[in-house]
Amino acid sequence: MKKLFALAFAALMTVSATAGEDAKPKKERMRGSDPTRRITKALQAVELTSDQNKAVQAATAQFQATMTSLREAGLNQELMKKRAQAMKEARAAGLKGKEMRAKVMESVSAEEADLFAQAMKASRTLRQSIAKVLTDEQRATLPENVRRQLTVRQANAKPDKQPKRARKSKKEKSPSEQASD
Repeated sequence: MKKLFALAFAALMTVSATAGEDAKPKKERMRGSDPTRRITKALQAVELTSDQNKAVQAATAQFQATMTSLREAGLNQELMKKRAQAMKEARAAGLKGKEMRAKVMESVSAEEADLFAQAMKASRTLRQSIAKVLTDEQRATLPENVRRQLTVRQANAKPDKQPKRARKSKKEKSPSEQASD
């Protein structure tokens, strides 16, 4: 019995001694999902040529370098939480689109808003550069959510609307239009 107590006491002392040591402080890193990891994982299912692989690696390297510089400039987890909270409050207030964005931008300083804008631009550039490399067949094999991310969106793009007259074919002309021919 004494041996059991002695062994338990020794184990307890060892655990408490190691717990008291100062652990190395972990480097603060962003906990959000890494878009390069998600996209490259999805691209593994697609057979890329060596040129395509080089282009994707160059794009991801550029993105990661940009994000590293933004983190050094002050884009951190605390700032991301602040922005997320502002977005949550704006959604709860029923705001959408431009109104929501304006409300979120009110909650951050101009410098912080610039950091977010640069991060979004870097992410957009990454997606566009990868989308340019892929063929239509390769894009078709990707999962739907990745395909939507890689779709090159044009800001404020409006469909080309034609007047009703121009869309009618000769067979669909009204009787008055046929009489004038």
